[in-house]
Amino acid sequence: MHTLYRSVRERWAQHGPIAVLHLGDDVMALASGRSDQAEVVLTFSLGLRQLVAEVLTHTPPTPLQLELAIETVEEQVMPAHTALPPDAALVTQDAGLWHWAQAMGWCVDVDQELSLATLEEGFNLLVAHAQGRPASVAGVPSDPRFAATLVVLRELMHHLHFKRITLLAPA
Repeated sequence: MHTLYRSVRERWAQHGPIAVLHLGDDVMALASGRSDQAEVVLTFSLGLRQLVAEVLTHTPPTPLQLELAIETVEEQVMPAHTALPPDAALVTQDAGLWHWAQAMGWCVDVDQELSLATLEEGFNLLVAHAQGRPASVAGVPSDPRFAATLVVLRELMHHLHFKRITLLAPA
């Protein structure tokens, strides 16, 4: 995670504190700091594959499964809210997150900033789809992994007080 943090810091030369997100199949991690070295590294025992395998088992996920996914993510991230600088910018260069955002039409071919409001809009579409609106009308994929990614980002941003996330285009 330290190497990923340094790589992001080099690409995204913002002068304030950053929190670099890695959202993997088996683990989620955040590395945060104000300089070239991460001062805090948080590892969560939750990944996308686990969330899909244990909670979001239907295609599309059911409303109850979405609620359980929210609870699962909250349990992981809520204790971390005091460990990060309150003014840190959330940044990621995960190719999976980039491609996920492209599927929603949120990213093109340059670094992209997504607001919490944008994620809320996507989540509302996901809920409508879970409640029976066809995917073609809802505007979201039926894929449980898509749902897992959206739930994780939404809850992480809510509970760790991030207003936006910057997605760096894959190098």
